[in-house]
Amino acid sequence: DDLPKCIVTASDLPDFTGMRGKPLPELYEEVDKSLVVQESVFRVMDTFFSSYNLRHMYWPELRCLKTCCRVFERLIQIKLPVLADHFEHHDLSVGLFALGWFQTLFLYLPSMPSATVCHMWDIWLVERSFKIFFRVGTAILFLSQPVLLN
Repeated sequence: DDLPKCIVTASDLPDFTGMRGKPLPELYEEVDKSLVVQESVFRVMDTFFSSYNLRHMYWPELRCLKTCCRVFERLIQIKLPVLADHFEHHDLSVGLFALGWFQTLFLYLPSMPSATVCHMWDIWLVERSFKIFFRVGTAILFLSQPVLLN
């Protein structure tokens, strides 16, 4: 009611969103819902960065992320020595794929079923430990050894 009488619907506004012709109260409702979603996403991300220490993964020069990759590479040397030797022989750094895995917490891996990713995240959220990501990465390489070694 506070709007000038000449602006009654979205058809009176430039069509930036494909919502031309909708009454403005409907648009306000959609904007309100969008703000609630944005605020929820912000709160979740803030919790991840503060309570679950994800902020360390994005510090300057990605030092923590690179450390995770080096730890993972050492873990592969210990748990999968034949594969580690194969990677070294071909001058292949584990960081080439592990960086994406750790930076996105395995959301980067499109071939992984979403139920598996959700289960992994559940474990991470409950334990508050990155161990699950190292374990899953090691399991992926263990199961992929026959293909990777050929």
